[in-house]
Amino acid sequence: MFCEYIWNTLSSWGKYSDEVLTEIKNDLNRIRGYENPYVKDDLYDRVTDHVMEWYFQNKESIKREKDPK
Repeated sequence: MFCEYIWNTLSSWGKYSDEVLTEIKNDLNRIRGYENPYVKDDLYDRVTDHVMEWYFQNKESIKREKDPK
C-alpha cells in the first residue's frame, strides 16, 4: 500500500519526465516483490531522492484518510 501511495503522489505531480516516471514505477514494482525481497539500497535511495525532491518543491504534507486495512 505504501508503494502505491508513493506512486500515486509522485506520478500525479506533473513535474517528472516520462523517463523518470518509468524509473520510479519500475523501482516501486521491484520493491513490492515481497516474495523475493530487494535488499540493496540503490532503489530505496533513488525513490527517497524523488520523494525529497517532491517535498522540497511542495513543502507540505499530503493529507490522506486512514485505510481501515
